[in-house]
Amino acid sequence: MNKSGKISGIIFIILIVALAAGSGYLFLQWQQEKQRADTLEAKVFSLETEKKELDARYKTTVIKLEELDSQLKDKDLQVKALENNLRNAEELRIKAIEDVNSIRQQMIETENARKELEINLDQTKEELDSLKSKMNVIHESSKIDTQDQMFSSADNVDLDKIVVSPNESQKIKDARVLVVNKEYDFVVLNLGKYDNIVVGDIVQVIRDNSIIGSLEVEEVRETMSVARFSTEGLKDQIKEGDLLAL
Repeated sequence: MNKSGKISGIIFIILIVALAAGSGYLFLQWQQEKQRADTLEAKVFSLETEKKELDARYKTTVIKLEELDSQLKDKDLQVKALENNLRNAEELRIKAIEDVNSIRQQMIETENARKELEINLDQTKEELDSLKSKMNVIHESSKIDTQDQMFSSADNVDLDKIVVSPNESQKIKDARVLVVNKEYDFVVLNLGKYDNIVVGDIVQVIRDNSIIGSLEVEEVRETMSVARFSTEGLKDQIKEGDLLAL
């Protein structure tokens, strides 16, 4: 009986260890899938912000192009008016020719500027099309990962709160920089409305337990936000993965 009881106890312990190992594996797998989904969502967020910048440039280019077209028409009318004046008065001939040449030169410069703007407009359209394609691919990938994988074991796991108590000097657990976009001067943070982040918040960037600069929150979503550089030179130092604190 004692021997049988010992064997049963050993089997029971082995089962407990196996269950614990299985639970740990599922929790690790869930964390990996969640991190992947967060990364994809951050990329989508970054691309959406970049698209806004390109849309603004596109509208500005269109307005300038329209202004140049208007100027070109005005110059053409002035040329025609000056040419008519040449027929009416010989004494104005020399001055009128000088004016015509000056206006024609301005027309050439205006036309060159117009062509350059048209080239910029085409490039902007191509960038927008490319950006839309990237966003579609990332959106589709994000939907699949989020729906089919990210929450596969979420019902069996209790998650820690992201924001810790105020007694810990406003440090935020796992708060970090997800994306750095130096071309358009913004970064994406893994802090959002769920972390009580609001527009205008100042977030400290930390590396090696030292503050290297500050960011100002400009746009907030549920789980992430966009921030601009509020410290001079931070743009050249900040890296993806840097820690954050309020």
